[in-house]
Amino acid sequence: MAFLQMVVPDSPVGQGQIKLSTTSGGHNFSYSHRLHQHDEFDDVFQNTDIRINHSSISVLAKRNTLQCNRLGIILGKKTLAKAVARNSIKRQIREIFRQNVTGKSFTLQSLDILVLCKPNINKTDRQTLRNVLLSSFDKLATKALLSP
Repeated sequence: MAFLQMVVPDSPVGQGQIKLSTTSGGHNFSYSHRLHQHDEFDDVFQNTDIRINHSSISVLAKRNTLQCNRLGIILGKKTLAKAVARNSIKRQIREIFRQNVTGKSFTLQSLDILVLCKPNINKTDRQTLRNVLLSSFDKLATKALLSP
């Protein structure tokens, strides 16, 4: 994530310019933690090992051969018409995943996790979405440990 910082040089020309800084405090959500290709999404759909349903989201998971958990998010125009709202929810989901699943504290490794957003996600506030995702990730961890 990039942060804005104010740069005020000594010369009068250019005072008050805004510079984009890419420091993020050591936290990241790298390329390797995401599902990118259509085939990767299809693989999770077709070979789902774990399925968790809530009123606003569904979480599908499949074991992978990598050493990290990966996240994919599906949130279409039919679910939320405004791009600003869709992007905001996607950012929230990625941040919760980054803070709780990509770290060493999460007991699972090597899962492809797909979050499917349902039409009533627009009625869900931030705290409720956070609680639903955290409980889904906890259930996911429990089910993954129990399944072979």
